[in-house]
Order: sequence, then structure tokens, then C-alpha cells
Amino acid sequence: MKKIVMFEGEIETQEYFTYRLKERFEELGHPVYVHNLDAEKERKSLSGLMRFVEPGNTVMVCFNFHGITPGDLFFDEKDGSWFWDDLDIPCYNIVVDHPFYYHRFLELSPERYIHISIDRYHDAYMKRFFPDKLRIPFLPLAGTKVNPWDVLELSDLERAYQKLPEKDQNQPEMHPRQLKLPEGMSKKEYLQSIAEPEGYLPVEIRPIDVVFTGNYTPPWKFDKYINRLGEEYEQFYRGILKDLLEDSSQTLEEVAERHLRREIPKITEEELKETMGNLIFLDLYARSYVRGKAVQVLVDGGIKVAVFGGGWEELECAHPENLILGKGVNSIICLKMISLAKMSLNVMPWFKDGAHDRIFNTLLNGALLITDSSIYLDKILRDGENCLLYDPENMEMLADRVKKLLDDPEKMKQIIHAGYELAANGHTWQDRADFLSEIIEHFPLPWDEKVV
Repeated sequence: MKKIVMFEGEIETQEYFTYRLKERFEELGHPVYVHNLDAEKERKSLSGLMRFVEPGNTVMVCFNFHGITPGDLFFDEKDGSWFWDDLDIPCYNIVVDHPFYYHRFLELSPERYIHISIDRYHDAYMKRFFPDKLRIPFLPLAGTKVNPWDVLELSDLERAYQKLPEKDQNQPEMHPRQLKLPEGMSKKEYLQSIAEPEGYLPVEIRPIDVVFTGNYTPPWKFDKYINRLGEEYEQFYRGILKDLLEDSSQTLEEVAERHLRREIPKITEEELKETMGNLIFLDLYARSYVRGKAVQVLVDGGIKVAVFGGGWEELECAHPENLILGKGVNSIICLKMISLAKMSLNVMPWFKDGAHDRIFNTLLNGALLITDSSIYLDKILRDGENCLLYDPENMEMLADRVKKLLDDPEKMKQIIHAGYELAANGHTWQDRADFLSEIIEHFPLPWDEKVV
């Protein structure tokens, strides 16, 4: 089995994904070395890496160009060569954002570079604007199941998650009821005894009605980018955003191209490519706008929503008493909060033919999924059967639908069970590792061809 180099020490979420893949790779027989990219630890980690790699029998698997960022330790700025190419190590890069975030990185990527998209539109973008890059067209993100007895304390089930009236508005109130362990039972044994057969906690005892895990940025904070080049450019950018938000099934690149061709009929393919790389702030604006709108509709509709991430204190809403502010969290705490919630809200980050890990994390940990959809998700999700789907352009009835389900725990259980079955049978990081292992072991890459 081929050896695999992976990375830690940069983005916490992607590090968490890395270790989920690593666990399965090792079960399959791959030796795995995780190199630490932290500036204070990298030199020491490098000596272990050098002992580990075996030229011709090693690959590297990374997220978002970790280990292949121009200017890092593995890149020779004098001649533009890469450590990985020198040792005949293919670089499999799972890119969890749109490729237009990484134009410069793509232009300087190693010769043995393989791009992995998490959305089919992202892959189409790569095929069009970076046709010289080898690709594995599509690998959706996945989810992680946690055992409640490993991540929860009994006190977590005692919290009412209601705002305090005066002094500390950000901390959940303790419920007056105190859970007591049956005599002779450990916490783990007790939680196992009340868990559903699938291993997650029953919906009735979960103290959070709706949770959202993720940060928020008010759209007005992007005004400095929209306005920076004057009124003409501002009108151009706002025209793109208007069209994009009026029909959210569109990708940013198709809306931007339509507007660009209207303004510059003879624009070249290279000019289009260059412009796309400068529109990142429009992508961030659109996803922040819809994320905030979804939470606002719920809280103003009378639903208590616990948000765990930064920036939510800046959300404008009529009923802030329904917005329960948590703190910024890491991956395991996100999974814990989903395990404590009856429902978990997802807002797609403008992936129009892909998925987000929040979807599968929700399904695997026993919360009812509330989400918008995509072309890919339309094939696996069924509204009212394994999730609750909403249309970002028509959210008016979302709060009423959520309330109706909260009042019907038996219906919720049916939907949650169906969602769990879907995710547990094909949408875990173990499943993604199995797919990648087959590619790594049995699909030799023809370096003289351009596309896998």
C-alpha cells in the first residue's frame, strides 16, 4: 500500500477532516505521516517527513493547498520547483472552496498536481480555465458521527438555552431540573441506555430547538470592496449581486460572465479568468446575506436559534431575544452542539452542485436537517422524508414549518432516522477515504494526459 503524507497545523476544520481520513487510510493499510505546518513545529516535523517518504511509493493528500502553497517550505522560489516533484510524489488536493479563490496557487502548483473538487460546477470551472491541471472531477464533503457519551456531560442536557434577562445575555441559563445518575451507573452507561438504537440521543431530551454552527459577517462589511473603485464599478457589482440573490440557483461565475459580456462584448477567455479571480468578495457577500436571512427568519418567527460562531451579535432582527449567542467553536464542539439540538440549520455556501459537511454531520448525529438544496442534494434529499428543505428566495413559511415539526416529535423521529440511514450508508469520511484509496492504489495517473 502506498504511503500517504497529510498535514496539520493550519485550518482547524480541515485538520479535523485530515484525521478522519487518516484513521480510515491506516485501517486500509496505508502508512500515514501527518506533517505539522505550524511555524514553531515544522522544522522538527520535517525530519520525520524525510525519514517517512519513499520516492515512487508515496503520495500526499491535502486540503486547500496545505503543503503546496507558493512560498512555503516545500517550494524553491529560485527555480519554481517543488519538493514533491523532486521526490516523485503526486499531490492530491481537496479544495473545499471555489477555485477562483486560488488562481495564483493553481498557476504555481506542482507538476504532479491532482485537483479534487467538492462541487461539479467547481470542476467545470477548472476544466474551462485550468485545462492543463489533472483532475478527479468530484468528491463531496462528508460527515462525522460522535458518540454522545464521549462528548457530552449530563449538565449539557440540563441547559435550557434561554437568554438571561439582564447581566449576561450570552450564556445559556441552567434549567432548574437536575439530572441524576441511576445508582451504580456511569455517565456513559446512562447515556447509552437512553440513546436511540443508532447511537444518538432522542429528540425529546435535546435542550436546543435549532442550532447553527458557523460564523456570520454582516453584508455591509463588504461595502468597502464594492465601493473602492468608484460609482461605476459599484453599480456593476451590485447588479451582479441583485441577479444572483433573485435567482440563487445560479453560480456567481455565470452571472458575472453575463454582466461582463454585456459591458465588454469582446472580452477574452483570459480576461474572464482574471476577472473571476477578483470577485471573491461577491461570493462572500452572497453567502453571508443568505446565512443571515435564514437565521433572522427563524428568530423573528418565534424560534429559539442557538448560534455557535463569531459575528452573530451583529445580526439585525426584530426579536433578538430568540437568538442564543454561543462562542466560536472548533469541529468537535460543533458536533457536540448538533448532538444537543433537535434541528440543525444548514445554509449552503453557494455550492450549487455539491454538499457541505454540516449536512452529513447533522444527519449522522441525530438532529433534523434544515437546508437549502443543490443539484447534487436534489438526488439524495427528500423534503419531509429525510430533511426539511427551504428555498432561499422564499423563506416566509420556514418558521411555521419548523414550529409544526417541533410540536410533532414522532414525525421528527421518522425524518431523523431516514436522514441518519442516508448519511451512514455512503457519506462518512470513511467512505471518502475508501474512494481516494482506490484512486491512489489502482488508478495510475498518466502524467502526459491533461484530465483524469
